[in-house]
Amino acid sequence: MATQAKLSDYGISVGTLPSGPLGKISDVPGVTVGHCTVDTQTQKTGVTVVMPCADDMFAQKLPARCLDDGLWERRYRQLRDYERYLTENGTTVIKFFLHISKEEQRRRFLARIEDKAKNWKFSASDIAERAHWDAYMRAYQQAIDATAVPDAPWYVVPADKKWFARLLISEIVADTLERLGPAYPQVDADKKKALARCRQELLEEEES
Repeated sequence: MATQAKLSDYGISVGTLPSGPLGKISDVPGVTVGHCTVDTQTQKTGVTVVMPCADDMFAQKLPARCLDDGLWERRYRQLRDYERYLTENGTTVIKFFLHISKEEQRRRFLARIEDKAKNWKFSASDIAERAHWDAYMRAYQQAIDATAVPDAPWYVVPADKKWFARLLISEIVADTLERLGPAYPQVDADKKKALARCRQELLEEEES
């Protein structure tokens, strides 16, 4: 009987963080946790996202041995290893990068400043970061090049026009779902008998 691969098989090491007062994963300082469960009666699955570094990683006091020239290459390798772990265990991974032009960013910033209903979306730090546009573009390109693989591809979506970006993403997701061929679970004879019995019990309950 084949055994399921472990994260350690892909060179991914698991560390520890001090627990909070409640002793739960959602109670660890600096960690953000989200979960969604899908239950189809015959199958139950879900996904849990744990973000152990919600802010600047350099502000999280990583061990000095981690902050060397190989930091980013290790991060990219870890991402590739993790995505390979997911795909080899049946998860389909698709990644989208919504790219807007510098001019479109300028227009959107102005709209957020001029529309009081959108003021909450804008931060003065956005302008400071905008000055590093070229550096951000190089970093994005490097990250995409380093983590784009056939089984976990990146889709760089032109997003100046929101309607076009949404259309393109919808088509990619729809095509992916068609290839996966999802279907409702089949109901066997025993299940049909149980349904009929339960239906009859409910009808009799109403009559009484």
